[in-house]
Amino acid sequence: MSERGPIGSRLDALGVGARLDGEELVDGAVVVMRVIDTDGQARVASAWSEGMDFIVRRGLLEIALDADRIPPQDEED
Repeated sequence: MSERGPIGSRLDALGVGARLDGEELVDGAVVVMRVIDTDGQARVASAWSEGMDFIVRRGLLEIALDADRIPPQDEED
């Protein structure tokens, strides 16, 4: 089994981004990933910020599910 390591560059390569104001601070993150192993088999994996407990991880996932169910609104750029 592989060791836990940074994934930021892999997420960057996938084009993952977020809209943040310059003064906003990202306090934690949960990442859900589809991973293809060397045999071509897909699996789901997750990763989270160091020190994040189960309750916070579960809460972020539930909130993300709710947000994903809301139809997108036009954004002004």
